Amino acid sequence: MNEITGTLKTTIVYDKENEHTYEIKRLFEGVKGDDLIILQLFPTLGEGDEFTMDSTTLHMINHFRELNISSIRFINLFSKRCKARMSTRNIILDEENLKYIESIMKEANFKKYKFVVAFGCSMNSSSVAKQTKHLIFEMFKKHNPAGTIYQITTNDLSQSKNSAVHVLFLGIRYSNAKWRLSEYTIPIAIDKAHIISKTNTKSSEKGSTKE
Repeated sequence: MNEITGTLKTTIVYDKENEHTYEIKRLFEGVKGDDLIILQLFPTLGEGDEFTMDSTTLHMINHFRELNISSIRFINLFSKRCKARMSTRNIILDEENLKYIESIMKEANFKKYKFVVAFGCSMNSSSVAKQTKHLIFEMFKKHNPAGTIYQITTNDLSQSKNSAVHVLFLGIRYSNAKWRLSEYTIPIAIDKAHIISKTNTKSSEKGSTKE
């Protein structure tokens, strides 16, 4: 009779008010493989959730061997925790979150990570979301100019090179398929996005709520 033990170590980085989560780290202790940074939309976990397995984590655990994962660092476009679908009303650039993401990119070993985008398409029409993606991609090109950006896919999924399919979609539709990483191409609409000020962003979002 054989026995095997696996340990998943979790670290959560959040603010003192426990309203914003900047990073969730999942380490498969003793497992050799690739270290991933996965960029998603928004977090759902915070203080006191170190033993909670959200759906995204569960799907990644179920596919970690075929993806050859040793660790995952989950970051998001926005750091404000949400338990339901995030609203695009009244959102502004998350400056603190962007600073935190760049601090990761400034780490000496940043280039060892595979940078994976998985924010899906639910906020594609949001100008603030487009802006945020643009800024993050510009930071990536600055700190890892020769680096590759990835997305998660399967052989059964027909997708473009800039789909950035969300892990939850893959988990629901393609849970039994073999997952793999493919190269992601930054869409022109994001790569050429105009940078507007935080003040202008606030004004435009306030105006949209009055309509």
